[in-house]
This record gives sequence, C-alpha cells and structure tokens, in this order.
Amino acid sequence: MIPESPPVPVWRQHLGLLCIILAGEAVFSLPFHIPRFFRPSVLEAFGISNTALGDAFAVYGLTAMLSYVPGGWLADRHPARRLIVVGLLATALGGLYLASFPGPSGLRWLYGWWGVTTILLFWAAMIRATREWGGAQRQGRAFGLLEGGRGALAALLAKHGLSRSSSSDAVARVRRKLATARELDGLLRVQCPRKIETQIRKLRRQEGRIGEPRTLVGCGVPRDGAGLQRAPVTAAPRR
Repeated sequence: MIPESPPVPVWRQHLGLLCIILAGEAVFSLPFHIPRFFRPSVLEAFGISNTALGDAFAVYGLTAMLSYVPGGWLADRHPARRLIVVGLLATALGGLYLASFPGPSGLRWLYGWWGVTTILLFWAAMIRATREWGGAQRQGRAFGLLEGGRGALAALLAKHGLSRSSSSDAVARVRRKLATARELDGLLRVQCPRKIETQIRKLRRQEGRIGEPRTLVGCGVPRDGAGLQRAPVTAAPRR
C-alpha cells in the first residue's frame, strides 16, 4: 500500500497562490505597464511616435492570438511550474533587449517575442496552476483570488507609477527652468558686454570723445561700460 502524502499546510497553499498572482501580473509589466504608466517618457526615450508603439502592440496581439491554442497543448504535457519559470525568464531576456533602446523595427520584433513568452509559455501554465490549486471544490475561489489579486496589484503599480511620473515631470520642469536661467545668465554675461563695447566704439567715432552719459540700448540689465562716465549722485535736499 502506497502511503499518502502529508497534507500541505494552509500557509504554504496561500503562499503558492500569492506567487501565481505576482507572476501573473509581473510577466505583463514589461510589455504593457511601462508604456502605459510612462507613455510620454517612453516615446521620448525611444524616439518613436504613438503609431510606432501601436504597431508593436499589434504584432504582440497577432503572436499572442496564434499562441493560445499551442500554449494549452504545451501546458497539458509539461509541468506548470516549469513553464511559468521558463516564461518569466524568457520575458526578462526581452527586457534586457529593451534596455538597449531598439528602434521601431526592433520593438516590433521584441513585442512579437513577448507575445510568445507571455502566452505560449506562461498563460496556459498559470491557468493550469490555478486550477490545480483550487482542486475540485475551490475552483471559483481560486480564479476569483487570482483575478482579484492581479487587479489589486495592477492598481497599486498604477498608483505608484503615476506618483513617480508626476514627480519626475515636476523635476523635469525644474531642470528646464534652471537650464533657461543658466542660458539667460550666460547671455547677460557674454553678449551684453559685447553690445556695450560696440556702442562705445560707435560713440567714440561719432564724437571723438565720451561726453555725457548716454543710454545703452540692447542690454536687458544696466551695466557700466569701460570709459563711460557715471551720472553724478547728489543727495536729496532736506526739508
């Protein structure tokens, strides 16, 4: 008689489902969460338009649609745990290629690769692992916890991403203002003295000397040019 295996502790069962939930949401973070939460930054960093990003999503949808049926066949013939691990690692390899900032053509190939890794290797295996966790009596609870947990995790990631995006936008605005201030300061320090010297030479050619102080036009801040006489300062009469 074959001895029965000891029952799995309850905490270990819930830990297994938690790992499935985390994996089920993390595998889609690279293809969808980053472009969704940081769309302007992604478009600027990769130098692409919304149309090019939409083309990459279309390639993903096509490869994912073609991967559903063979993915189920694959999940019935191999352990779900192994397929989940392979799918996560293959998706992470695509993230390494994403870090090289590929062009529009490279993004299309990358999203085609992600369509295979997330659906052919991962999705059906995740469904099978959830079904096995629920057993014969807890199928509704298993899939309810799976989708509810994935939704809650997606909401937390979205909140965190939006807060980071707004803070990064504020930092970018401050940096742009500082850059503008430095540029204006450079213009005042470099260009204005040159304009002053040009007007001084014109005055010297016209009059042969520097007489009464004249107003220098073309500079936004008052500066004393070389050779110019300052207006005399007299104290106000006391009453």
